[in-house]
Amino acid sequence: MGQLVDYSGQLLINSVPVEKKTPLPSEDIMENLRAFLNKLDEQKRKESMNTKQTIPEVKLIQRRGRCTIVKWQDGTETKVVLEDGKPDTGIFGAYCIALAKKCAGSTEKLLRTIDDHDERVLKCRYLASVQELREKLLKMREKLLKMAAENRKRKWEEDVAAAMYDSRVRDEAIKRLWAKEEKEDI
Repeated sequence: MGQLVDYSGQLLINSVPVEKKTPLPSEDIMENLRAFLNKLDEQKRKESMNTKQTIPEVKLIQRRGRCTIVKWQDGTETKVVLEDGKPDTGIFGAYCIALAKKCAGSTEKLLRTIDDHDERVLKCRYLASVQELREKLLKMREKLLKMAAENRKRKWEEDVAAAMYDSRVRDEAIKRLWAKEEKEDI
């Protein structure tokens, strides 16, 4: 006999319900799946550790006159030299500058980061760009006004030339008419 399906979705063969069973995966497949998931978890942990910046550990801080040297546990060192004319902020300020330099990678990167995000500098850049845009708009306006004046002048010259041509044609036509009438009168 054919297969019949009950309203509950069970397959009926000769009016006897048969349950569909899915075989369980083998132990090898399960072990491979566990290893894969563990590897993914390990990779995520490493990525989160790489993106999370930790404060480097200090080994030693040496102060030599205007120069402060901070030696880090990873074997590197950072020098901070007090500039002429600047107030001395002490070992605390020197350490903070050394830490910032260490985290940024170099003094240039640190200064560039500060410059790129300083509110006053951003405001000055914005105002400079607005001023530059104003100057460009004024130049464009002057150029447009000059072009409009040149167009008016060219149109006037064309109109004058057309009027003069019409006048010459009219004068020539009148001359010829008069000449024709004079020949006929003779």
